Amino acid sequence: MTQTAGTLACPHILRQDESVHYCSYIGVPNLEQLLDGEENRQRLMLRAALMTSELWFKIMRLDAEKLLTNILQLDEGAANDLAPLWEGLKLARRGVALGRLLNQQNSILDSELNGKESELGSKVEENPSGQMVQVIDDLDAILRARTGRYRANLNEADAQEYEMLATRLEQDLREWRMLLTRVRRDLISHIYLPGGVSYERFTHLKSLLPLSDRSRVSDWHDETMFIVVHQATELWFNVIIAELKRSIEILKARPERVWSAAEAMRRVATLQALLAQQIQLPLTMFPSDFLQFRDELGESSGLESYQFRELELLGGLKDEVHIHRMKVLGHNATLYIERLQHVGEGRNLADVFRDYLQFRGITNSTQIEQIAEDLRPLYQMTSAQHNPYLDVIALAEELVQFERNLRLWRDAHVGMVSQMIGTKAGTGGAASSGVAYLRETMRYPALFPELWLVRTLLKK
Repeated sequence: MTQTAGTLACPHILRQDESVHYCSYIGVPNLEQLLDGEENRQRLMLRAALMTSELWFKIMRLDAEKLLTNILQLDEGAANDLAPLWEGLKLARRGVALGRLLNQQNSILDSELNGKESELGSKVEENPSGQMVQVIDDLDAILRARTGRYRANLNEADAQEYEMLATRLEQDLREWRMLLTRVRRDLISHIYLPGGVSYERFTHLKSLLPLSDRSRVSDWHDETMFIVVHQATELWFNVIIAELKRSIEILKARPERVWSAAEAMRRVATLQALLAQQIQLPLTMFPSDFLQFRDELGESSGLESYQFRELELLGGLKDEVHIHRMKVLGHNATLYIERLQHVGEGRNLADVFRDYLQFRGITNSTQIEQIAEDLRPLYQMTSAQHNPYLDVIALAEELVQFERNLRLWRDAHVGMVSQMIGTKAGTGGAASSGVAYLRETMRYPALFPELWLVRTLLKK
């Protein structure tokens, strides 16, 4: 795959004969650039949410267009089997899954932007998303479509099967339409644009949408969905990285209380939970659908995501085995670029948290067992008791949730890959044996072992 016009070069070191690479394939450098320069936390989250929404609307639009074509084939009697109806059911179920995901994302915005709207700009009064309007119009057209003439030509057994599939399809279409009604309402309520900035400019639509154009390595329509799932994930990785860096800087400054760091980590955990749902979307393909373009991906692999690696390093995952994997992953790319090396050698979240415990006088040890013992009296207090270190406990619990969600996301990713390819070798070449390798990457030391150990030490 040659680099698409208008895309930025990937920061990896590539061989001259490299054909497909994850970060170039997904357009990660471009996605990062579209979010660069946004320092307002709420506006960064809003921009990322609206951009991912437009990516999902694009998938809905393409799927609805194909579904409408299939329904018209049935209506006109052009189809000679039930395949268009069966594929339509797959597309409708994807629409339902996307509708639920978008509503979950909007719920997060409700929480994060509540009371902050005045800082974001001017409210939008009408739905600014042309893609959403088109999806709704197409769904209404599909629901109005009649396929009785096709059904009349079927024998009794096929007619019963048709009736079952058609009923299920209509139910899913109506749920999709209902979910979109909620999304449209919430979309308008969340959009506050800076003065003089249009919705198209704020969401970078002209640059964003072409990054997921079809026919990147194949002409199979599900490939676009596959690309968008990873693009939406990379957009949220960008926001999570910003929150992790913010938490690290807060702890480095050694304030008297760390409630702001705890709040930043709560946002991280919330977004991680969203991504755990998002990574399941490729399962709306059949395994055979994935095979239509998987071989063309060559040795490109999601393991090459430098944003995910940066996220892990910022969190505190820098054991020697893991760093070695980063250095040698794939013979076509060197992941240990200057950016990650700088992060890996700097103070991470786990480091500065332990520094802060010493600053507050909670411990003076660097030994995990002793730190856990020193934390035990704080953890021994119930939520009903006065605890002068409540802010530290609140932060510690968010750090535990961050680590747990990191592992849950990896587990969800492994489960999705296993369901799609079974035990085949991964696309990561010699460095990836598929699911077995992904499971191996989950075996790394705890980021915050003292926070897990302290639970064992508690007594009634």
